[in-house]
Amino acid sequence: MSEASRLEQSIDSMDKEPIELVDFLSRYIDSIQAAHNTIKFMFNSPIKSLTIEISPELMAQLFDKLVSNAISFHKEGTPIKLSMTIEDEFLLIELNNQGTLIDKDKLDSIFSSLTSYRTQKAQDAHLGIGLYIARLISQFHNGKLEALNNEQHQSVSFILTIPIKLPKPI
Repeated sequence: MSEASRLEQSIDSMDKEPIELVDFLSRYIDSIQAAHNTIKFMFNSPIKSLTIEISPELMAQLFDKLVSNAISFHKEGTPIKLSMTIEDEFLLIELNNQGTLIDKDKLDSIFSSLTSYRTQKAQDAHLGIGLYIARLISQFHNGKLEALNNEQHQSVSFILTIPIKLPKPI
């Protein structure tokens, strides 16, 4: 609870800086892979370079929350995938894992404070604020965070959408 309160109070004072996002996410996945060597992590992006203004500390915290969630619910032996694309003037970053689907009626409420739908087997002590914090961070970056089920592939995707300004052609 105190983590969420501290973040809510301090988020407005955080600074954004220009970050080369492809490199940032690639290094992030490498560090997660090193910490969790029994799980395969994959990063895919057709974008070779993209610099945007973000808070790298907050963005890493957002992905820590999403990755932690993906690790808890992924199907053993399947990879956790991070991908990045641009559609129109929006950056889409998707974290996908095969495993337990989220009940359709709970897809949006999982982002509420103190909400957890984990079974006791899935997590002994869980406060239910991780996805709430992730959504706060997405909003700080003028973005939105949503969860989607893919029933055909028995997977869940968390999609971060951030508006970006693309350079105008000359």
